[in-house]
Amino acid sequence: MTMRNHADVPSPSSLTRRQFIQRCGSTAAIGAAAATVTRPRSARAAKAPGEPVVLGLIGCGRRGTQLLEAALSQPGIAFSVVCDVDALRAAAAVEASTRITGNRPAATGDYRDVLDDPQVEGVLIATPDHWHMIPFLAACAAGKDIYIEAPVAQFTNEAAAMKYAARKYKRVVQVGTQYRSARSLTEAGGIVRSGQLGRIPQVRTWTFAQQAPIARQPDGDPPPSLDYDRWLGPAPQQPYDPVRVQYPQHFWDYGGGEAMTWGFHLQDLMTAAMRVTVPRSIVAVGGNYGLDDFRETPDTLDATFEYDLPWGKFMHVYSVRLSNAYAGWGPAAVPPAGHEDLDDPTPVPTRSGMQVFGSEHTLYVGGQRLLMLPAGVESPIEDLKYLGIGDEPLEPATRPAPAASRVDPLTAVHVRQFADCIRSKKEPSATIEMAEVALFPCVAAGIAYRVGRKLYIQPESRQFFTDPVFKTPDDEANKLLYRLYRPPYTPPNV
Repeated sequence: MTMRNHADVPSPSSLTRRQFIQRCGSTAAIGAAAATVTRPRSARAAKAPGEPVVLGLIGCGRRGTQLLEAALSQPGIAFSVVCDVDALRAAAAVEASTRITGNRPAATGDYRDVLDDPQVEGVLIATPDHWHMIPFLAACAAGKDIYIEAPVAQFTNEAAAMKYAARKYKRVVQVGTQYRSARSLTEAGGIVRSGQLGRIPQVRTWTFAQQAPIARQPDGDPPPSLDYDRWLGPAPQQPYDPVRVQYPQHFWDYGGGEAMTWGFHLQDLMTAAMRVTVPRSIVAVGGNYGLDDFRETPDTLDATFEYDLPWGKFMHVYSVRLSNAYAGWGPAAVPPAGHEDLDDPTPVPTRSGMQVFGSEHTLYVGGQRLLMLPAGVESPIEDLKYLGIGDEPLEPATRPAPAASRVDPLTAVHVRQFADCIRSKKEPSATIEMAEVALFPCVAAGIAYRVGRKLYIQPESRQFFTDPVFKTPDDEANKLLYRLYRPPYTPPNV
């Protein structure tokens, strides 16, 4: 495949759109078509009443396909083109769209073809974390609105660049933190700020799962469907390793482990409720204790952040356990009548959530559950409160059974809000500014774990120091805040 420089301005295409779709109709033709086709940028035509919002998908893996299916479950959304560096994944996304709606989008292996399509108004970016920033910046410059999956970037300076580009080009950006489309988040923040909890010394969040160990596999040749050099992109050159490609989030070159993947969602939940930004210190302890497998990132982790607020200090503890899904905190109770999970009503703790420990009450937030209890009192079943996704409570009769649909209803609402904001140009619920705030502690947790010591953070510069009065920079930790980009996969000049 011929590689264009990412800063190049594309030249007019020699193929019509019909020819492009025809060439991409078979899996074997996807790579060749992506190498030759470009489209000129053009002004977006006015939309007729009832005309669907047209999206493009960049990244057709597991989460990308979930986003495509969630979007297509909503009225007034269509896809013009999908993109993945693995031709088989792109072809599977085409088939998913065809199965759901009858519409067969084009497929390509180069995200720039998506941005050159004049029909595309917004893009869903669901690539591995190391491939988030580059297409995001290019999409801003191309005049496309953006739904970017969590975590928004791999490094904090990338998030800052993305925020700058989004505001410079006045783009609608929805970050894939679907909690922000839930009533539980709004109500939790209101309760915290009301003073009902009393003085708050600690907030705890957690991610628990029963993951299978990642077995080492020998290096080899990439499959014919995969453009491996493009998959690596800005990351360092490496021999092809099928494990790294399948689980990129668990290797430092491409992600930050569960502290980034799920921790970002929970960090965003905590910062929104507590209205905090940069922690004053971070220490993280853990390792690969439970699974003892090939991943580089920890399967067991406790990260402790200290925050300063006008009314005092508090600590936030985020915990990861990937070898025991039932190690969690929170109320372990059978839901009240009318809200039972049909498959298994056995009492179990919630696998991810947040608890705000106040001197008067403890607030628990988990999915669509919101619970406030007096300090020291265990959870009675009747105190559990289920909340809806939108403005109204979700009644028992309308609460979907666990296996009723492959589409997560909260993700569907979140994507629909993105499409609505493309039409209205209003700001969505999960902005790039909010995401930048949530990202830094997640990145800091990974760095503190890797260097193995407590880090003090200067709020203005967001640099690490070895002491609480910021006299001695921690050079080893600060180097991990940035990456060198492998040519030609350097950020576009926007």
